[in-house]
Amino acid sequence: VPALPDSADESPARRVARGKEDRRQEAEERNRRSRARKDLQQELRGLELEIVELEAVKARDQSQLCDPEILKDSPRVQELMKELNGAELRLKTLLPRWEKLMQGLEELEAK
Repeated sequence: VPALPDSADESPARRVARGKEDRRQEAEERNRRSRARKDLQQELRGLELEIVELEAVKARDQSQLCDPEILKDSPRVQELMKELNGAELRLKTLLPRWEKLMQGLEELEAK
């Protein structure tokens, strides 16, 4: 006598219970992805704000460094160069992190 498939010898109550468990697990997975997406979006917003601020600092400092009057003030030039280099360094660390987070968000949304 051939063996019956697992679902054939399963009681209706057991099938309902298994269906409920499957739906519960699916809901938990959706909630997990939603929380992960929300966390990524929040971190991205913070990074984007900082990147915008640093880009503004760079633009301002570069503009000032083109001003002939400021170029006559060596201490001010040194201060601007230090600030500009700091902004560029920070951007070099933030941009790869932003790219990684965006990739993670895209992967989450593709699921």
